[in-house]
Amino acid sequence: MPRHALKLECSEAEKAALIAITKSRREEVRIVERARIVLACLEDRGNQEVARDFGVSVPTVSKWRKRFARHGLKGLKDDHRSGKPISHRVEFRNRLFAQIEQPPPRGMSHWDGPALAEKLGASVHAIWRVLRKEGIYALSRTAPRKSGPFGAAQCECLALRDGSSGFAVLVALRAIIL
Repeated sequence: MPRHALKLECSEAEKAALIAITKSRREEVRIVERARIVLACLEDRGNQEVARDFGVSVPTVSKWRKRFARHGLKGLKDDHRSGKPISHRVEFRNRLFAQIEQPPPRGMSHWDGPALAEKLGASVHAIWRVLRKEGIYALSRTAPRKSGPFGAAQCECLALRDGSSGFAVLVALRAIIL
């Protein structure tokens, strides 16, 4: 006994939305293809016929037919995929920012990636991954500068970029006699 495909039904608004998706130039190609498959299925065509017409496999047609029947238009979108699990959690972030607030090691004027990595037992890449996620991009430059009683000193610029407000530049003077 042959198996029959699930009969699809939808409202006029859903059908109009499907047609709009198929004519869209901004929608992803895979979503447009799925909408076309569903529209063909709404015309009471079988999975094999639709698969042959669109150059896809029968299980693909069956999948989008079932997803549309269960979830409607939302079923055309991809399911959430978990991806690679987070390796450094909120605790690591909190430890990192707590460490940055502490004085740097002797001989250093400020914390840098390698010093933080050594102190926290993590990689330099992990440190910068967390900082970038927080919107902090550090660019460090030094330039000789004459300043009052210190004679020749170095001026160190640390630029922090905030994603929403552009650049904010912090300038710190280090009294290093040249």
